[in-house]
Amino acid sequence: MDPKLISGLRTAFAEVFAGAPPRVAFAPGRVNLIGEHTDYNDGFVLPMAISRGVAVAFRPRTDRVIRAYSTSLGATTTMSLDDLDSTSRTDWAAYIAGVAWALTAERRDMPGLDLCVAADLPIGAGLSS
Repeated sequence: MDPKLISGLRTAFAEVFAGAPPRVAFAPGRVNLIGEHTDYNDGFVLPMAISRGVAVAFRPRTDRVIRAYSTSLGATTTMSLDDLDSTSRTDWAAYIAGVAWALTAERRDMPGLDLCVAADLPIGAGLSS
């Protein structure tokens, strides 16, 4: 994990949402040396983590609104946890909406979030997190 990624993420969060985030999470990128698309078909795979990845800074809100900012796109989106469904979004925020939709199905009292997403994975290079 690159300390500059986390530092930039914290700075972006403070600029967009006015304040420091209480939590930061990091998911390392990965490469598959063998077994692309066979892991879910019981095939052999050899994935390994790399130092690049995706980081998220977040803090809970008192309402049921998610405000999300992507540092890669310079874009902000807002969504209500009360109006989510599994196919309502088709933009970059669909990933966030999908996770939120699944979580609210399990936890009806889930609070809203302010979150900022940053990544140092090259886009379209065959890496995932």
